[in-house]
Amino acid sequence: MLRKLLKYDFLSVIKFWFIAAITSLGLGLLAGGCINVFNSDRHLPMIVDTSAVILFVIALIGIVAFSFLSMILVYVRFYKNLFTDEGYLTFTLPVKISQILNSKIILGWVVSIAALIVTFIDVFIMLAIGIPDEIFNIENYRHLIEILKILIEKIGWYLPVYVFEFILLFGLFVLFAQLFLNCCITFAALITKKARVITAIGIYYAANGIFSFVLEMIIIFAAPSLIEKMVGLTENTLHIAFIISLLSAVVFCFMGCMLLYALQYWMLDRKLNLS
Repeated sequence: MLRKLLKYDFLSVIKFWFIAAITSLGLGLLAGGCINVFNSDRHLPMIVDTSAVILFVIALIGIVAFSFLSMILVYVRFYKNLFTDEGYLTFTLPVKISQILNSKIILGWVVSIAALIVTFIDVFIMLAIGIPDEIFNIENYRHLIEILKILIEKIGWYLPVYVFEFILLFGLFVLFAQLFLNCCITFAALITKKARVITAIGIYYAANGIFSFVLEMIIIFAAPSLIEKMVGLTENTLHIAFIISLLSAVVFCFMGCMLLYALQYWMLDRKLNLS
């Protein structure tokens, strides 16, 4: 049943997201062309330069907006499918609440990663068209390869461990951010029947402010002592310390995801009233 839920969730989002992604790629081409105009040695009329600047700013805003639009599509689907009139039908389906949640989580995670990939492609297209000599210069790649060789020799076998932990931490962070906002939307639907969207936004900013403050306090008080302990460590011991620190962050983020998932499940299963 999860497969069918995923099918309908993706079908409800993918059409609009695909149009937005193609538009974003087109804006990358436009931004690259504007950079090309900036770098041109030709004496172009002022109106051309001014138009290029305006179009470049519009293109950048559009590329950034694409990432936000991707998330908005996911959260609109989450809200409409669970907390509007459509929610009555959703919760009468012969499926578990965990399957409904898992479908929404997978949708959000995939769309987030896909939006990030498209954004990177936008930037590459923009730079490849705007400054092709820098992007496609073989000498630059040779320098990059030399730097990578030095980095690999310096870090050694710790490098794949670092890469794995960073990828894992990034994936969990994306999941945590999604679950965090989902919980805010669910809690807003739990405490009010009107202005749920505005309430959810208010809850999100309030909770995010508290969470950021606590995290900043932990960093402020813990970082000096941690740095002090790392001073004087050997190279191998320092690598191990960094690996353990990253692993601790992975575990902390994973536990946060599990806590948010359990909280959201509890609110939907025990507390939510759609009447």
